[in-house]
Amino acid sequence: MCSEKNVWKVGSNWGNNGESILHLFLNYGCAFFGGASDNAKKGDWRKAKKGDLLIITDGKIPIAVGECLSPFSSYEESKIHFCACDREYIDGNDTAICKAKLFLLPEHDRSQNKYGNDPQKRFCRHANAAPVIESWMELKNESSKNSFKLDCKTEDLSKLFSGEVRYHVPIYQRPYSWGNDELRSLIENLSDAFQKQEPVFMGTIQFSAPVPLDPDGKKRSYDIIDGQQRLTTFLILQCVLDALTGNDSNEKFKTILYTHVNRGSAQEDLDEFFSDLKSVKDIERLGEKTHNKYSQNAKELYRLIKEFFSNKDKCDSIPKDPLKELSNFITENIQFIVIETHANLSKTLKIFDTINTTGLDLGTSDLFKIRFYDYRTHICGDDDDIFNRISEIYQSIDNRKRDHPEKPSFSMDDLLSTYQRVLIAKNELDSEAYRMGHQIFFERLFGTTLQTNPYKEFNKYKFSLNKNLLTLDDLRKLNACYTISCNLIEENETYKILNHFIWKTRYGKFVHDYAIIALFFERITPQQLQNFTETLFKMLIPPSLFWAKQVNMVIKDLYDILLRISSPSGADIFFVLNEYTKKYRDLFEKACDQEIAGYNTWKRLVCLLCEYLQNPEISSAQLFNQGTDVEHIQCFTDQEDPEKIKNEWKEELNRLGNLVLLESSLNRSINNKHNKKEECYRQSVYKTVQALADCVSSWNKEAAENRRRELTDKMAAYIFSTGTGH
Repeated sequence: MCSEKNVWKVGSNWGNNGESILHLFLNYGCAFFGGASDNAKKGDWRKAKKGDLLIITDGKIPIAVGECLSPFSSYEESKIHFCACDREYIDGNDTAICKAKLFLLPEHDRSQNKYGNDPQKRFCRHANAAPVIESWMELKNESSKNSFKLDCKTEDLSKLFSGEVRYHVPIYQRPYSWGNDELRSLIENLSDAFQKQEPVFMGTIQFSAPVPLDPDGKKRSYDIIDGQQRLTTFLILQCVLDALTGNDSNEKFKTILYTHVNRGSAQEDLDEFFSDLKSVKDIERLGEKTHNKYSQNAKELYRLIKEFFSNKDKCDSIPKDPLKELSNFITENIQFIVIETHANLSKTLKIFDTINTTGLDLGTSDLFKIRFYDYRTHICGDDDDIFNRISEIYQSIDNRKRDHPEKPSFSMDDLLSTYQRVLIAKNELDSEAYRMGHQIFFERLFGTTLQTNPYKEFNKYKFSLNKNLLTLDDLRKLNACYTISCNLIEENETYKILNHFIWKTRYGKFVHDYAIIALFFERITPQQLQNFTETLFKMLIPPSLFWAKQVNMVIKDLYDILLRISSPSGADIFFVLNEYTKKYRDLFEKACDQEIAGYNTWKRLVCLLCEYLQNPEISSAQLFNQGTDVEHIQCFTDQEDPEKIKNEWKEELNRLGNLVLLESSLNRSINNKHNKKEECYRQSVYKTVQALADCVSSWNKEAAENRRRELTDKMAAYIFSTGTGH
C-alpha cells in the first residue's frame, strides 16, 4: 500500500557553494547526493528501496517529489550515464544515486509548513510522510491521464540550440547513423540556399512533452521521438564551423544532446567527439576513430565544406568571414516544424506513426519493442537494461538472416504472430483475439496493460494486475523454437514440404506455427516436429477440400486445439489431432466426388498431394517453386467438339480423375491440342503425369472415374492412418 511507503529527503544543493543540482536530477531521471560514506547521516541510505518516495529540497524549500525506481547505489553500479561535462558532480563511490521519477511541485505548493523541515542533511528519512505521499499520488495520476495535446510551432536552430534546452535520445531509438549520401545532400541544399539567401525547411520533428529542469520552468528537456538524425547532424555541423572559425561557443553543445542508446556507448562516443574537436587540426584526425560515427561525420562535413565553400582561386582555402556568415545563416534560416506531444509513450508513438512525413512508419515489431520495454519497466519494475536484453533477441534474428541469407529464416513479426497465439493459449483469451492480426492484438493488449487505451474485451482478464503476462523468457524460448524449426527445414526435405503444404490448405494462416507452439509448451520434442506437422496437415485436408472457403466451425476447432496444445495435463496432442481428423472423414469422401476444377486452392492442394504421395522423394523446389498449372487430361475446351465432350463427360470433366499437375511451360505448348499431350507428359518431372503418357491418347470418362477412385483411396489411406508422433 502507498501509505506504507518510506519517504526520504534529498537535498539538491551541491558542495560548499550551495550550487543547485536539481536540473541534473530532472534531466537524468535520478536523485543523488555526495558523502554517502558519511556515517553521521540521519537515516541509512542503504535502507531506501525501489518504490520508496522522495522529497527534494532546495535548501529548506521543498521543490519536487518522486519515486525511487531503483535502490541507491554507486554511480557505476547504477548504469546511469552522465555526459562527460556533468560527471564532475559524481565523486566516485562516495556518491549514492538512484533512478527516480520526479515531479516539480507547483509553485504555490512549495511550503515548509505543509511538508515539514528536516535537518539540513544531504540525505535522511523524512519525518512527515503523509503530505509527500498525497502530492505524489495527485501528480502521478494527473500525468497518467489518457489524453493528449499537441503544440506545434516553427523554430530555427537559434531556438532549438539555445542554452535553455536539452535533448535526450531515448534508449529505444536507433543509433545515429547518417552516412555520406545524406551529408552530401544536406550540404548541397545548404550551399544552394546560402547563395540565394533563402530559408531552408527541414521537415517536422517530434518531441515528448517538456520536462522542466528548474523551478521556474525556463530550462527544459525533451525526448526526441523523430528527428534525431537531422538534429544531431546540425549540431555536429555547427561544432565543425565553430572549430573552423575559432569560435569557442561549441562548449554549449556539450550539454545540449544526451543519448541513452546502446548501453551508454553512444554517449561515450559523443563525449569523445566533443573532447577531440577543438581546432582545425583536430578535425583532420577525427576520421582515425573509425568506430565513432559522430567523429566520422564531422570529418566528412569538413571535407564537404571545403568542396562547396572554399576559395578555388586561393588553393582551396576557406576564409573565416564567409564561414561565419554560413554559420549565422544556418542558425537563423534552418526552419523546422516542431511538434510537442503531451501524452504517454504509447500514444506519443501512435501520433508519430500518424504524422511522420518520411513514409517510414514504425513497424509492428518496432512498436512492440518500445511498448514491451515500457511494460517491463513501468508495470514489472525492470531496470533500463531490459531494453538491451530485448534488443539482443531482435539482433539474433537479424544476424541469422544477414549471416546466412541462403538458409531458412524467420522475422520478428513471425515470432510476434506466434507469441500472440501463445498468450491466447496461456490466458485462455476468447476466439475474437484468435482472429485478430497480431498488430491489432498487441496494440489492444498494451493499451490495456499500460492503461493508455484499454480495450473493454481485454479488461475482464485483469491484464494490468499480471506482472508476468509478457516475459523476456517467453520471447527467448520462442526464438529458440523457431531456430530449431528452421534448422530442421534446412536439413529435412520432408519437413520443408509439409510446412509448404500447411500453407496450401485453407487454414494455413491460423495453424502454420502450431508445431512451434507445441514445442514451446513442451507437448512435443524437436524430434517430433515432422510427425506433428504431418498429423496437423492430414487433419486440415478434408475441410480444405470440402468447403470452398474458410468456415467458422473449423476455425473454432483450431482455436480449441490451440488451447489443448497449451494444456500440459491434457490428452496426448497426437491423439487430439487424430480425433479431429476422424471427425472430418465424411467431408473428405464427399469432397472427392465434387467438381473442383473451378476452385484454385482446392484443385492445387489435391493435385500437389497426389504427386507427393506418388513421388515421396520429390524436392520441395520441384513441387512448389516452379510454375505449374492444373491441367485437364481431357481438354475442357476440346479442339474438335467441346459441346459434345461436355455433354458426354458432365461432372467428371472437372473432377479429380481428369486433373493433373503439369509444368506451365509444357501446358502452354499443348495449347488444347490432344495429340501433343503424350509427348509433353513424357517430358514432365511429375510421376502422376508420366504415368498418364501411355494412356492419354485413349483417355475417356471411364478411365477418369477409375483414376479418381484410385487417387481417393490413396489419399484416404494416407490421411486416416493414425500417427502417434513416435
